[in-house]
Amino acid sequence: MLQLSNAPDIDEDDGVHGPVGGNKSSPPFTLFETMSIDERAKMFIGSLFEYLGIKLFVSEQYFMLESTLSCSGTSPKWALQFDMIKGIVREPGRLIVHIPPKNSILSIPEWHRNSHPILCFIDAVYVCRRWSSRLHQDAFSDVLGGSESKLTTHLRAMLIAGLSVLSIASGHQLVDKLVQAILADKPEPIKNSVPVAIPTDWQVLNRIKCGCSSKFFHRPLSAVAAAKAVGIDIWMDRPMETVTRVWDLHCDALIRNIDATKVIFITHRWSDGEIEYADIMERRSNQPGPISGMSEKLRRIRDALFTHTRYILMDTICIDKSNLSELDEAIRSMYKWYASCRAVVLDSGTPLAVWRERGWCLQEGAAAGVLCGISDDGNLVSIKQLAVEQKQELCTLDLHLYYRAGNAAEILARMDARATTRKEDMTYALTGILSVHLTLAYGEGLKSRERLLYELAIQKGDLSFLSFSITKKITGNHLPAISDTKFLIARCVQAATPSTVSHLGISIVVQLISGIAQKTLLDNLGRW
Repeated sequence: MLQLSNAPDIDEDDGVHGPVGGNKSSPPFTLFETMSIDERAKMFIGSLFEYLGIKLFVSEQYFMLESTLSCSGTSPKWALQFDMIKGIVREPGRLIVHIPPKNSILSIPEWHRNSHPILCFIDAVYVCRRWSSRLHQDAFSDVLGGSESKLTTHLRAMLIAGLSVLSIASGHQLVDKLVQAILADKPEPIKNSVPVAIPTDWQVLNRIKCGCSSKFFHRPLSAVAAAKAVGIDIWMDRPMETVTRVWDLHCDALIRNIDATKVIFITHRWSDGEIEYADIMERRSNQPGPISGMSEKLRRIRDALFTHTRYILMDTICIDKSNLSELDEAIRSMYKWYASCRAVVLDSGTPLAVWRERGWCLQEGAAAGVLCGISDDGNLVSIKQLAVEQKQELCTLDLHLYYRAGNAAEILARMDARATTRKEDMTYALTGILSVHLTLAYGEGLKSRERLLYELAIQKGDLSFLSFSITKKITGNHLPAISDTKFLIARCVQAATPSTVSHLGISIVVQLISGIAQKTLLDNLGRW
């Protein structure tokens, strides 16, 4: 174990900095026990074939899928999108997919040239989807639970191919089969479950309550969240973000200015006697020694991650909270760091049941491309493995949140189901998820929520926070309201003109939904 005094890269007090900027060609972070993406893809599509009783036919120009499952009813909106994709013909119980040319620049090289028919089929669907200029780049984002265009090529191709297979059947509940197939540990038929009546109202569809037995109100697990749960890296790009200070495990010392793509972020529960940055600085001046020797917790984390990474960020030891400027920068940057880092790892001293209830942890699940944990025996495992160990339902964990104009109420509700030490932190932890700039002002309490909603309207033109989760038609099957129960009063639509701000206040053009009396509307707005 190297001593701090021997470290070539040490903290900024000596003016020596670590390397700035990351090596973008460095291999992606993977769990050593995680199934390869090729094997996962073959098992994933194979499970869907098994569920629908599909026979796969291959010619020189086409793949054809035929299902033995009786298909009836109205196709969901996402299934109808395949009717607009060039090179794909969809019918009840049948799908025909054009095989792309061998030199197609849109192909996935390692799958396009693979001899396995399922991988070739996935590639063909992916190329057809990329060919189609009529389809929006995020056409399938809502049903997948994450921005489609931001997903890694392999994951995006897998999920679109999975949807194409299910599109020849019918019913909204089929998305649940997509999630089951991703989470499967081995090829096997997907379990049949009792179909749940899913409303088509946009007010309710994106805030529907999961049908599991948990009393924790939440949405069903999405396909993107399921991929993250089994250890799949979901993000296509990780923008360069320089982390101010990290823990170098090789030197067992703090160093400065490291590219976030090289850093693993630790999420953990603070405890009495927690080692902090000031303690490390004090020890350094009195009795230099390794950081991992200062507590059992630090030693445990170093032992678990030493073979997986060199750099770690723990907020307790890497952020100088006595420096208000540094603290402010860290809070503002944390979401971007989470989105850029190699992985976010949950410490074994923090159970999932605790992690899911902390306000600041919401952005970890939303932003992280790779999310995993340290098991009780000190091994690095997927969130799914950790959930099995701790008997925790995956669907209750908010493993991914996808913000787009119109679902701010859902994200606010997800935060309100959690807790923070200070009330204003409930708001500050949302700024990254909502991509809203907000000046921090500790001591303002719930006033911060008002400022956030104001900035959401000003910066994004998004008034969807006026939409609460109870409607007159359907109650009790969706997420809780922000504070008290109110009927939905506004729907977020594209403004006819930009919002304007003057000394008279904010002016935004919105379209109100029908069915709400003017007096009721004004009363609700007055109370709000």
